[in-house]
Parts: sequence; structure tokens; C-alpha cells
Amino acid sequence: YAVPTLVGSVQAIDKRDGFWLSERVLKLSVISATVWFLGFYAVFHAGLNALAEVLRFADRAFYLDWWNSVDLAAYWREWNLPIHYFCKRHIMMPLVSAPLSLPVNVGVMFTFLVSAIMHELLFGIPTHCLRGYSFVGMMMQIPLIQLTQWLVRWRGPESGLGNAVFWISFCIVGQPLGVVQYYYTWVKNNP
Repeated sequence: YAVPTLVGSVQAIDKRDGFWLSERVLKLSVISATVWFLGFYAVFHAGLNALAEVLRFADRAFYLDWWNSVDLAAYWREWNLPIHYFCKRHIMMPLVSAPLSLPVNVGVMFTFLVSAIMHELLFGIPTHCLRGYSFVGMMMQIPLIQLTQWLVRWRGPESGLGNAVFWISFCIVGQPLGVVQYYYTWVKNNP
């Protein structure tokens, strides 16, 4: 299902056919989300809980209900608690507490900058494509966080607008578009 879709996306990019590329990205969103959900389940629900059982680890909170996040900031706090706590403890808190005492917004920006660099390395090295696609995708989360927080203030958390922006930007457009970009670069670099 994914391979013909990706091959078609290369042709769509080469022909500069935005409508066809949009259709390819939307079609790829189904398999991208499925693989991501299965990977999430395998790692966070099954794998980490099995490891916690073997190691007799009492705290089994590896994620919260991120799928119901009212805004993008809540998603980033809830989907991967071990990494969230690591980034908060080792990146954010040293920046916003004494002696630096930087504003919280600067700490958030720097934390996302470190995360964006790590995401680019995690996706760019295996694909031999350090082009900044994941970096830009992660840094775009900052304005999206502000947008979803504004939507929640404007319409309230019950409206679900912040959650809808998360699902559209992350699962329907973001991940599939990233896959298309990396695949296109891979194909062009490895004829």
C-alpha cells in the first residue's frame, strides 16, 4: 500500500502536480498513522511495561491520554513521559532556574531546538538525508502550540479545536509529508 503511494509521490513532485501530491500525502496518512500507532503500542504499552515488570519498576506511567490532548502543548507533555521528564529536568529547568533564570519561553524554544536536532539526526542518519525536514517539522510545533492554545482560550477546551489541529497537523499532514520528503530525497540520491 505504501510503496506504490510513495512511488506516485515522487512522480507528483517531479511533475510539480500539487493536487496529485496532496492526494498521495492523504493516502499515505492512513498507513503512516497505522504504523505509528502500532509502534507506539509496541514500545510504550507493551515493551516498556514488560521491561518494567522484569525490573520490578513500580511507576508504570510511560504516557498519558495524549490522543485527547486539548492542545499541542498537552500532547508533547503527555505522549512520551520519560523523554518529557528528561527534557524538563536536564534542559528546561537548568535554563529557567538560577543562575541563568531565563524566561520560560526561551527555555521552551531551546528545548524544542534540542529536540528538533535529535529528531533530524534520528531520521536523517538512517536515510542518509540530513536536509532539515524533521528539524523544521519540530520547530513548526512552536507556532502550532501557540495556535492551539489560542483556540482553546477562544472556544474552550470542550470545543476540540486544539485536538483537531493536532490530528490534522500531526497524523494527516505532518508525518506523511515527512515520509514523502525523506523518500523523495532517498530516491534522488540513490538512483
